[in-house]
Amino acid sequence: MAALPCLLVFDIGTTGAKAVLVRSDGELLLSITRSYRTFYPRPGRAEQRAQDWWQAVVEAAQLVLGHRPQDRRRIAAVGLSGQMMGCLPVAADGTPLRPSLIHSDLRSESECRRIARKMKPAAVYRITGNRLDPRYTLSKMAWVQRTEPSVYDETALFVQAKDFVGFKLTGELGVTDYSDASLTGAFDLAGFRWSDDLLAAAGVPRTKLPDVQPSASVRGSVTGEAAAATGLPSGLPVIVGGGDGACATLGAGVVRRGQAYNYIGGTSWVSAVSREPVIDPEMRLFNLCDLAPRKYNVLGTVQCAGSSYEWFADHIGQLETRQAAETGADRFELLNTLAAQAPPGCNGLVFLPHLMGERATIWDPNARGLYFGLTLRHTRADLARAVLEGVAYTLKSIIEAMAECGVPVRAVRLIGGGAESDLWQRILADVYGKRLTVVRNPEEATCIGAALAAGVAVGIYENWPAAARVVRAHRELRPDPALSARYGAFHQFYRSLYPRLKRSFAELAKLTSGSPLPHGDES
Repeated sequence: MAALPCLLVFDIGTTGAKAVLVRSDGELLLSITRSYRTFYPRPGRAEQRAQDWWQAVVEAAQLVLGHRPQDRRRIAAVGLSGQMMGCLPVAADGTPLRPSLIHSDLRSESECRRIARKMKPAAVYRITGNRLDPRYTLSKMAWVQRTEPSVYDETALFVQAKDFVGFKLTGELGVTDYSDASLTGAFDLAGFRWSDDLLAAAGVPRTKLPDVQPSASVRGSVTGEAAAATGLPSGLPVIVGGGDGACATLGAGVVRRGQAYNYIGGTSWVSAVSREPVIDPEMRLFNLCDLAPRKYNVLGTVQCAGSSYEWFADHIGQLETRQAAETGADRFELLNTLAAQAPPGCNGLVFLPHLMGERATIWDPNARGLYFGLTLRHTRADLARAVLEGVAYTLKSIIEAMAECGVPVRAVRLIGGGAESDLWQRILADVYGKRLTVVRNPEEATCIGAALAAGVAVGIYENWPAAARVVRAHRELRPDPALSARYGAFHQFYRSLYPRLKRSFAELAKLTSGSPLPHGDES
């Protein structure tokens, strides 16, 4: 084992940068995170400073190498992953010209409307596999052009988070990968190229976008300056890498048709591999390029998954929160113990987890959260379990939408922080009615995927399936047929609620703020 090479990954997330050291047999050796701030200058706006990303990477790298100096010379390559859909304008020398507009920034709604006047939203979806939406980079670039013309004029390139860090490591600026490009809202999925029509509609020239390369390409090597800052060996290969969503797919061990994974975090999504973009006539699903060439990931995202449970913990589960503070226990484990006291179906209580509007499958920013069926007999245990079941029902709707679009899901792999919950694992398996596999180190799946891509790039793994075989299962669950049938009936009822409430949600939005709630984070 001592002779096996290692792979070091930097993942530029929404709350911090991780440095993760992975042995080539898939063994996680060390993970260190250094946090940074998100700035909210006005409602609906969210920014981060690229300098903070780099400083966090430098500190995390130094800590990893300080903890494991024996592994420094065994590192075969550096892999990169990061938050997607950002917009960082940089000068020709790579200097950031303003903070990055991150994925949750919604300020470019008016630019989306301008683009829609030149190209119908349905046509945008057919080209990109994604809705025309202010979260994507395309409209953000147009916003910079309209509102900050001096910044725009000086901008040589608009880049993504991982690509800025890649530049700082190698000095090579104008490169991104297909996965990150495919979630900019400016990429032709079928043609694997920037869309001239979409860029023209936004008024942004192709020259302000980087070249696109496969994820398992060598971007360059660690420069002397970057080596001095991080402690990494000079000349170490740095791999182009991928967006966090694509890296999570490989990190879950999903490489073939029929395989899917479910990420459970603040947000949650279900993703499957497809040979072609999945153009859903109802635009419920969205697409991005896979790390592997000429493949795609088709996804649907629930806006508030773990965030719904956190809301419950903050406002209803205050007893467990206090107990956790007093005893040092995990408050969510205490809440899981509470929720497990309620029967499946929660005595007829149904929860809609639309606390920040909703994305798949309804795509309605006016949608609101709701407990339906509340009676005097219901307890806090019912309320807690209903949150977990409500998220599971929403995710099952995504799986059904995939099947309707010709992407059958036979089994699901589970990753993310929520994957650690035995109760939620059991609920998901029974609600989906499918075999559920929890992978080892589920919270590090994104970084492990980026490490495996780096291993493919430098020849440690022969191909993508060989890399995916490194991902090991921790636990496997099979659904209880009787419970799956019961949950199936509740899911049908759950699906019937939103159509009956849609108009009421819109009326409520007008009565309160007059505008929809902003969407939350995606990653």
